[in-house]
Amino acid sequence: MMKVTWLDYVHNFQLHCPLKSRRQGPCRRKALPHISLSGLLGFDTAHSGQLFSASAFQPQAIVGLRWRLFDFGRVDAQVAQAKGANAEALADYRQVMLKATEDVENAIVTLVQLEQQRMEVDQEVAAHQTARDAAQDAYKGGAISLVEVLDEDRQLLVSRDQLAQLHANDARAAVSTFRALGGGWPQSAKSDVVKR
Repeated sequence: MMKVTWLDYVHNFQLHCPLKSRRQGPCRRKALPHISLSGLLGFDTAHSGQLFSASAFQPQAIVGLRWRLFDFGRVDAQVAQAKGANAEALADYRQVMLKATEDVENAIVTLVQLEQQRMEVDQEVAAHQTARDAAQDAYKGGAISLVEVLDEDRQLLVSRDQLAQLHANDARAAVSTFRALGGGWPQSAKSDVVKR
């Protein structure tokens, strides 16, 4: 499953938000009057010999005025709808940015916590290694039995296993932090790895 980063959220918003905010302009322009001017030039005659004479010349002009004089309620509603769509797009953008910030914050907190756990387990492994060496020396001196040495070996192996698990989790957290901050690998690089 591919995780969506905050850059994907922002890119998706930038693709769709301008479309929503552009709707206000046409709605406002509909409230203004539209003036059109048309013209026609031509010649009209019954005799072909008089076709290009001054008496055959027939100019016409038409001026049109179109105004939604009694539609202001509808135009105002369309403007309000466009403003609402713009406010919705802004709220979507804010939500996307909050989600992206949450993802980054969670990834960094996880990374810091795992680093602290790793340092604690490093100390634990060092303590178990010292205890195991002391138990081995005591066993060679005859002060303790082999069972105590084997128990120290078991505790040391459990601590080393925890440390290895923390190293793996720390690497995963570092990658998730990198991805949450907008890093990643292009799809072509992923498909090249899969093909190999």
